Amino acid sequence: MTFKAKDADFAKFLLGWAWGILKIFLVTCGATVTTALLVSYFNYDAETWLNRNVSVPTKQWYQARARPDIPREEALRLAKVNVGSRTVMAIPFHNIDDPNQYIAVWTDSGNDECEPAATCPLGWGTLELNLMVGGGVYQNFPTHNRAISLVLRYAADDPEEYYPVYFALTDWNGDGAKEVLSFSDQNGMTAGYEETFVSLFDTKTRVTAQLRAMASSTDRSVKMIGSEDPALHAWLIARYDEYQRSKGMRDCLRDIAGDLNCPETPSDDIPDEDQPAYENREKWINRWVEMNGGNFTFGKITPAFSKELYEIVGGSCSATDGKQTVSIEFKGEIFLTNEETMETTVLYVQDGRHHREIPGAVIGKRYFWLALAAEGKMIAIERETLESKAVNVENWSLVGEPESPQVQEKRKDVQLDGFDFERGYITGDGKRLKLSIDETPIDRSEFKDAKYCNPSAPEN
Repeated sequence: MTFKAKDADFAKFLLGWAWGILKIFLVTCGATVTTALLVSYFNYDAETWLNRNVSVPTKQWYQARARPDIPREEALRLAKVNVGSRTVMAIPFHNIDDPNQYIAVWTDSGNDECEPAATCPLGWGTLELNLMVGGGVYQNFPTHNRAISLVLRYAADDPEEYYPVYFALTDWNGDGAKEVLSFSDQNGMTAGYEETFVSLFDTKTRVTAQLRAMASSTDRSVKMIGSEDPALHAWLIARYDEYQRSKGMRDCLRDIAGDLNCPETPSDDIPDEDQPAYENREKWINRWVEMNGGNFTFGKITPAFSKELYEIVGGSCSATDGKQTVSIEFKGEIFLTNEETMETTVLYVQDGRHHREIPGAVIGKRYFWLALAAEGKMIAIERETLESKAVNVENWSLVGEPESPQVQEKRKDVQLDGFDFERGYITGDGKRLKLSIDETPIDRSEFKDAKYCNPSAPEN
């Protein structure tokens, strides 16, 4: 048989056809794998991406040409006329498919202490948000949203170095309707814990979704109000994490999706020379909570003695019998040191929402007596076994009744401000407290050679 040229042409055609089919198959597989990787690894949402990067920006571009935003200087002038002289910043913007001019107005809240608290249902802060809607003439909508700002600005040309960290205009889901994001610290940054409110005010629906985050030695919890959207919940948590990393940072930028970008600069919250000691104490406090539980009050304590902790614990006060030393840190916890081994452990971690340190501690013969109570009982820790015991006090009224349901609901333990040690007894209002453990009365021999750690004493 003789091989002809047309047979070769036909073979080339078949080969080319097969190669074309193979390329289509490879491209399809590649696209499928790429999509799967994007979806699984980056939580990629094609519809959201198209809306955010194509559909909505295109429509907004045409809308901006027809109805451009007023200048910020004009927005500030209108805000001072409509909202008032405390106006700090005015941010003009439009929502998609809406002809109205919007202005997000931040005002200095002045000396408003939110009394009664009903006037600040979403928390408090140094700045307050109002929304102006209209064009030519405007309607003003109070939002009850608050924010903090470390630099107040009263003129349009003042620097805006902090505001992306504490408040900003966003479009978190890319739908073209803007939201105002804001942050406020509810304890004023003066306590040993942080309660942060992350608020997102939807300028289209006029509804606020808020994440309330607690960060203390015994509590790391969040609560969502105003929305049950899991995607929004995750988005607000991401913003909270950014805020924790970026407080006090300058020259930050926040994009319209809400992501914050800041230069890598250290926080100003803690002096550099104190940073290692502070972080080490926090590490050992966190370890105690992990071993014993955030709601621990009574039972066997699991200690973690360390020479590293021994080197850094100072304290607002200390008391020692030569063998053991108890120290109470300023606005912090109580530590126990074994003077023979030169090792220290966290002895007890009080509820993280207390504003001050444990009010006092006494080293007795058998027990460490703490100025704390839980479940209507004073707390004492057996020295030999490190077991936390419930102490019955017959005359609670001398140090303040610790059984208030409102207080107990909020905290695992309460501080006994009337606690004192004098004339060889634990006292309240200068009178001896009648104490017993496991129905056994505590007599004076327990306090014969007792030592008192009192953070409020002048010598401490």
